[in-house]
Amino acid sequence: MDTPKSHQRREFALPALVVDRLRQYLAELPDDPDAFLFPGRQQRTAGRPQSYNGWKYRFDRAVERAGLTDLIPHDLRAAHGCWIQADRSWAPLDGVPAWGGPW
Repeated sequence: MDTPKSHQRREFALPALVVDRLRQYLAELPDDPDAFLFPGRQQRTAGRPQSYNGWKYRFDRAVERAGLTDLIPHDLRAAHGCWIQADRSWAPLDGVPAWGGPW
């Protein structure tokens, strides 16, 4: 991935439960600073970035298992902003516009 359209770095807060799970996941990865966070999952793609098609396939399966319809990855951006507004323990509200856009 490259920088966003603004070509500026973006920072955002994560809930503690997400941070804890990421720490567990990172502990399972190879001790390599160049290792991909979410590498391909098949033998032929291991050690390479996950393809968009592979990621989208898994996203669509998760949407289906959740009983949702017509959800696209971009919808998560708006949903995340709404969750933060509903539960301010996720992130300080004054930081939302800096990375999430206007709501």
